[in-house]
Amino acid sequence: MTSAARFDLAILGAGSAGLSLAAALAESEGGARLKVAVIEARADPPPDRGFAFWATPGELQHSPWPLLGQWRSWRFADRDGNQVLHEGGDERHYAAVSALIHRQHCLARIDERPEFQLIQGVAVTELTSGDHAVAIRGEGFETSARHIVDARNHADHSPLKARLYQQFVGHVLQLAEPVDNPQRAELMTDMSADEHGFRFVYSLPLGRDRVLVEETRFTPRILPWPRLEADCRRIAASLFPGSAALPSAERGIIPMGIAAMPPPTDPRIRLAGTRGGAVRAATGYAFRRIQDWACRNARQVERHGLSALTGHPPEPRWRAAMDRLFLEVLQNHPDQAPALFMALARGVSGIELADFLSDRGGLAIAARIVKAMPSRLFLRAVLRRGRPAESWQPSSS
Repeated sequence: MTSAARFDLAILGAGSAGLSLAAALAESEGGARLKVAVIEARADPPPDRGFAFWATPGELQHSPWPLLGQWRSWRFADRDGNQVLHEGGDERHYAAVSALIHRQHCLARIDERPEFQLIQGVAVTELTSGDHAVAIRGEGFETSARHIVDARNHADHSPLKARLYQQFVGHVLQLAEPVDNPQRAELMTDMSADEHGFRFVYSLPLGRDRVLVEETRFTPRILPWPRLEADCRRIAASLFPGSAALPSAERGIIPMGIAAMPPPTDPRIRLAGTRGGAVRAATGYAFRRIQDWACRNARQVERHGLSALTGHPPEPRWRAAMDRLFLEVLQNHPDQAPALFMALARGVSGIELADFLSDRGGLAIAARIVKAMPSRLFLRAVLRRGRPAESWQPSSS
């Protein structure tokens, strides 16, 4: 099939970034003047998962999407019994949104605009710049647009090359007994390291009788899914005996510390999403960043037209340097990761940590985090800059 339609804007990729931008434009007054295509290679939507972020209770009260939950406190714990409990109280909550619900919300906004079109099952293989438009081609498909936002993670949907991968598998459990505190997120517990790198358990109560349990890895090499599935089932049975796994499950891979992508030579083409710098390198958080970026672009387009579209803002140099060093330490010394995260949790308050991880924290909080970190490991990382990663093996003890 060949499409002869010409669009003002083509958004490549119907993931979180692509759909968020399309929905924000559709909701704006400027969207009424636009003809927009969202072109997605996958014919079916990706599996559901949770998008987590920190926000104030007031912000969550006005969330456009139903929340999976929100939690007033969060806990860190290692295998040696050390733990730190953070309280967000009435100032910061940890929250999560279902990717499926977010997708449905965005598609509903897009459907309200007759000139917005979702094209699925088309893998774009070529972009060719012309005088008045950019030609978009795929197998049996061709169209063009005046502007392009390329929000594809990768041409074949394989993970981008990264320093580390945050790989996770999770299951929702129906509990035999209610949880003690449904307002507390188990953010990083059972922290340890093995031959594959750093690992921890992440669990979120979804009310009193259901809980999401995830096995999460920070690993330099992507692990076989059956291995993580088995680990997750074992952990769930240990933490919540007698519980039953519900059909709801999630899994994913978040590249951490990808190489900077060179900007397209044609200024009418902008990168977005993971390749465009949406993901915070040292944490994997991206959802809140993407929403802010999409809303900001919708306002800019409404005022100044599509030429005002921008990619994700670059990291401040101090934050990029901190994240880069932190990832180098995690990559070279995964056995030290539990101590690092425990030191981080002890070094700042819950509100300060939430602000730092959600890009609200400034240099003052960053300085306290640096002070809390083991200086020896970070000094070694600085001295090793530019050298190959060390080969780490777990001790035999």
